[in-house]
Amino acid sequence: MNVNTSSKWTRALWEPAAGIQTSKDFVVLSDLQGRGDYQLILVDESSLPFKLKLFKGLKPIVESALAECPTGIVGFACDSGNSDSTCLAVACGSSLLIYRNMKPYYRYNVPQRDILTSEMELWGLLIKSQIQKGQLLEGLKGCRFRVGPPVQQHSISELSHQSQRLLTFEEDNSIENIQEIQNLFIDLF
Repeated sequence: MNVNTSSKWTRALWEPAAGIQTSKDFVVLSDLQGRGDYQLILVDESSLPFKLKLFKGLKPIVESALAECPTGIVGFACDSGNSDSTCLAVACGSSLLIYRNMKPYYRYNVPQRDILTSEMELWGLLIKSQIQKGQLLEGLKGCRFRVGPPVQQHSISELSHQSQRLLTFEEDNSIENIQEIQNLFIDLF
């Protein structure tokens, strides 16, 4: 196959030498400077902390470390009257991070809904060292079932962000990450 090197298109389906790991949820083309030059922006998952990277051609020109594991990125016009103002939104944990010119511009924290009483009691028992970490996991799984007739299953979305995060970890990582999440939960007491 003849590849035209003068073309603006980049062939980047798989390039192990780049040392980048990402998924389709973490890739966007956006015109951040408003010059009609759409550039590749992605989240590099190859090492911790994950990094937000802006590319010019095949070379990263700007990097920004992310404090939490992201769930997606999107470019959008942030000022309706100014066509050259494009921002980048990165969803991380329970926050939406807005970047302008690849610099942190605004952080929106999604408000926490009321926490289920049974969930709050479980975290309280763990903080007081009255239950073990494995018991917390089993208890949180049990919180998804409404007690009393008729027994119904809650959606995982009815649990707090911290408990959702814990329950979506792989089984091996759940126990290890309880301490980190517990520190976030202590603020609620």
